[in-house]
Amino acid sequence: GRSLGVHMLLATQRPQGAINENIKANTNMRIALRVQEDGDSRDIIDVADAAAIPRTSPGRAYVRLGPNEVVAIQSALSTGSRDEASLAHVDVARFVYGPAPRQEIPPPPVDPAAVAGDRTGGPVDGVPLPAETDLAVLVSAIRDAFAATGRPAPRRPWPDPLPGEVDLDALVEQSIGAGLAQVGPGADGFVPLALADDPEAQSQYPVGWYRHEGNLIVYGIGGSGTTTTLTSLALSLARTQSPDDVHMYAMDFGAGELAALGPLPHVGAVILAAERERQTRLMRFLRTELDRRRDLGAAAVRGEPAIVTFVDGWSSLVAEYNDLAGTAHWEAFTRVVADGPEVGLYTVVAADRTGAVSHALTSLVRQRLALRLGDKGDYNNFGIRMGAVPEMVPGRAIAAANRQVIQVARPADGAQAAARRLAATIPAPSRPPVRMDVLTTEVRLADLGSAANLGARPWTIPVGVAEAARATAHLVAYQGEHALVVGPARSGKSTALLTVAAACKAARGDVRVVAVAGPRSPIGADPLVDRSIHPSEIGEGLMPLVEPGDGLVLVLVDDAEAVDDAGSVLDKLSTSDRADLLFVAAGRNDGVRTGYSHWTRPLRRSKLGIMLRPDVDLDGDIFGTRLPRRSPVAMVAGRGYLAASGDVELVQVARPR
Repeated sequence: GRSLGVHMLLATQRPQGAINENIKANTNMRIALRVQEDGDSRDIIDVADAAAIPRTSPGRAYVRLGPNEVVAIQSALSTGSRDEASLAHVDVARFVYGPAPRQEIPPPPVDPAAVAGDRTGGPVDGVPLPAETDLAVLVSAIRDAFAATGRPAPRRPWPDPLPGEVDLDALVEQSIGAGLAQVGPGADGFVPLALADDPEAQSQYPVGWYRHEGNLIVYGIGGSGTTTTLTSLALSLARTQSPDDVHMYAMDFGAGELAALGPLPHVGAVILAAERERQTRLMRFLRTELDRRRDLGAAAVRGEPAIVTFVDGWSSLVAEYNDLAGTAHWEAFTRVVADGPEVGLYTVVAADRTGAVSHALTSLVRQRLALRLGDKGDYNNFGIRMGAVPEMVPGRAIAAANRQVIQVARPADGAQAAARRLAATIPAPSRPPVRMDVLTTEVRLADLGSAANLGARPWTIPVGVAEAARATAHLVAYQGEHALVVGPARSGKSTALLTVAAACKAARGDVRVVAVAGPRSPIGADPLVDRSIHPSEIGEGLMPLVEPGDGLVLVLVDDAEAVDDAGSVLDKLSTSDRADLLFVAAGRNDGVRTGYSHWTRPLRRSKLGIMLRPDVDLDGDIFGTRLPRRSPVAMVAGRGYLAASGDVELVQVARPR
């Protein structure tokens, strides 16, 4: 570079191993200040004189100008403070050998501005300035002299270090202006997220997440910026894509900071750590969507909106579902993570350590970011030596693919304010994302919007809302099949009987409702019941009431475990094959379960009915099925499982009115 006008000043504290023969051959001027050993002095100036410099002489040095030409010098001090004392007159005289007359040298003229304090650290307009060093004055003088030449500024060999704060809005605008990111339909999938430092190219430029390359994993301990990374990514995605093209969901197992994304029309749900019902519903929805899109084919999938799921706190999600009770939901979600990108279902995960995400899933993810980790040795998983790890301030990350250092951007006015500001500028979507609402605890039969079908068998009778599909759940009774409602006290058994009666009466006016109810049962006096008899009157009074006629007959029995079957009338009805008859009994789950010779035994063979607030270990045997070990919802009154032919469906039973 010397022949091209490029010159270098090299400095080192220990020359051994740092100064090789090639450097010596191309450096004509070498300066050695005080060194510790003779060998160090010889490495620089080929003589041992620099090792003999006393420590009381700072700045003393030897200069090697050529072969056998070593000169002792005293270097000037350039780091002293320029106070008012430094402006005093200094008597300067030339130094000569031998007797000679003293030659006075006049002092340089004093700059009035400097005396006023604009360069010496003195007060300006009464405000004291910090002391300025000789080195700073020298640099300022050099800059002024260069500016006076009128030449263009020299090229800087490297950019400024990455800032600790990067504004997200400015980064997105820079990405759009540079053509890196596109806005609206047809975008290439690049989502601006961070500012990258590229020393090899001597530049800094926006980087982000490429959707077409699949999922993203962000590693980092608490306070490193993992939540900010997820929030900024969601805001950037909403900034560049419409809610018709991208739907977003978030599961926040942290402090709930992702709730700031709620105002965005792209967001279908922000689910917190304690909302297990909404979590399981989202997992089931994503798995169902995965299967649906697989059946559509590649061409049709391109017209579907992309779905991006953010998970903040992967370790907590694993601990919550990776057990026997949550195995089904966990397997469904991990399948979405593994296979979803092929059909437009993406997952962005924040984990607190590198081992939190299993190797089976990590091996499928190309895009990974490592923020500040608990142990510097964990960076070895990304091919980065401990000594090469930079200072990891909040938001500082390393891209695993190319080991590039980046600074994650964030909105200057905060995530919540940015989301509200952005939502105000986005029109309402034509196909909004599916909301992950909780199963209601209050639903009325009229709200179901579905009528019973009591024509040809099987009869379909609406009884409530299914938890999985949020659609109407029906009691489907084939000819010769009858139903059983079981549950503990005050679980809603009597209400379920009246709901069946109300649905049947609303469908056909010729339905005759006959009830067997004791004094504690509320159904006997209900207007929906046409005739009600006491359990003691069954033997003589029930059969005439249920004889075949012009219409349909619905027989209801409440508190069945406490009702004796006088004359085997109830046994005959529970096994009847009449096309115009439906027999429904309700009783305590423990009483029905243990009544081996009770008249309700034949009803169990139909495997049709409702289990309200069931005992998951025992009540499944009543209908010959197995209940989930853990329910995704709280089992309040009126909530339970609708059983049919061995299958169960979680429902909220509707009230009759």
